[in-house]
Formats: sequence, structure tokens, C-alpha cells
Amino acid sequence: PSATNVSIFAECVPGGIDGTKGLSAGNALKDINLEIQPTDQLNGDGIDISIWFRKKEDSGNFFTRGKDFNFGMKNGKLIVKYKLTASNGKSYSINEETKYEISDDDLFRNYRFIYSPATGKGEILVDQITVWTNQAAENSRLTWKTNENIIIGEGMNGEGQPVALFDNLIIRKTGQSGNS
Repeated sequence: PSATNVSIFAECVPGGIDGTKGLSAGNALKDINLEIQPTDQLNGDGIDISIWFRKKEDSGNFFTRGKDFNFGMKNGKLIVKYKLTASNGKSYSINEETKYEISDDDLFRNYRFIYSPATGKGEILVDQITVWTNQAAENSRLTWKTNENIIIGEGMNGEGQPVALFDNLIIRKTGQSGNS
């Protein structure tokens, strides 16, 4: 799905990975806030989010969906928050600040969150290396309000530097739980 709204200061600029253009917040110190409307394609029981990111600030969100899902960083560390509903109908939340510190070296890295409902496993990978995992009950499904927009770059303004912060965003479902 295409984005439906974005900061008027955000722009595609040279300097993405592999010579592509990437998404910049611009130089006005305004958050990117790229909004994607919900679709059936994005309402699965599990999700795989992959984004290339270059750190210019210590806190902000790669991917947010309402109050129940967030993948980003706080005080320079990766964070993740998501809500699950188990096969017995009980809901519970995962809300964690990981130990992984994002480097201040101005390099693009691939940050990826995967949740598989069949196995109940959530994990964060950085450049294809697992840096965090959580094991929930098998067949637990992600739970969020399916009518809430997705926001990319919430709280991220690049400290007013008009350089590419994001590139190559991929969002896909990872299957269904046995309880769908």
C-alpha cells in the first residue's frame, strides 16, 4: 500500500544504500510521520518488518501502529512493544528495551522485527544477526486495532540534518496462527 500522509518537510534524497534515494526528514526539525493506511495485506497474525536506517538521533520509531505495536529506539537502544492473544483467548503484552545499542557511526544498517504466530517467536535482527528474542506460546497472534494507521518515522527528525535516514522498507505477513 502507498503512504497517504507525510511531513511536508520529508523528502527523498540521494544517499540511500547502494546509491539509491532514501527518506529524509528534511532540515526543519519535523518528524517524518509517514502514514500508511491499514489494509488486509497488513492485518495478519504475524509480521516481518525490515528497514534500513542510519542513526542521527537517540529516540524514535521505525514502525508504529496504534498503542499496541512499536518497533524503534529509545535512548540509543532498540525497543519493541507488541500485544499477543494466545489460543486460550488471553491477551498479554511484550514491552522491552533491548540491550542492543545502535552505533553512532553514520552507517546504514538493516533492522528487522519478525513475529511468527505458528511458533510464538518474536525476534529482532540487525544486519541478519539476532540481537533479541522472545518466546511466547505457539499459535499466539499479534493483536492490534486493524483500522489504525501505520506510522513510519514517528518521533524522527534527523536532528535537522537533511540526509537519508530510511531506505528499503519491507512489511509482510508471516502466516496465520492455528486459531485464526
